[in-house]
Amino acid sequence: MLPSTDPAREGFGIVLLEAMAYGRQVTATQIAGAAESIAERDADIIVGRNSVEYTAEAFLRISKDDDLVARMGSSGRKLLE
Repeated sequence: MLPSTDPAREGFGIVLLEAMAYGRQVTATQIAGAAESIAERDADIIVGRNSVEYTAEAFLRISKDDDLVARMGSSGRKLLE
């Protein structure tokens, strides 16, 4: 999870790349530098900045759907390769 709220302080979000390198599903806010590229590959869930409701929904969604998490993790790994 990369819940960035300030684009000046959180440039690209290397932690997202690190997680994807291990085949992990990631969740990030829209301002993370990598968010758009990762979303295009269906490797994550993007939530709005300062959106507590959508962040909670994202956590619930991934906690209930192991297949979704596996697909996103696999997509993220392929994106990095």
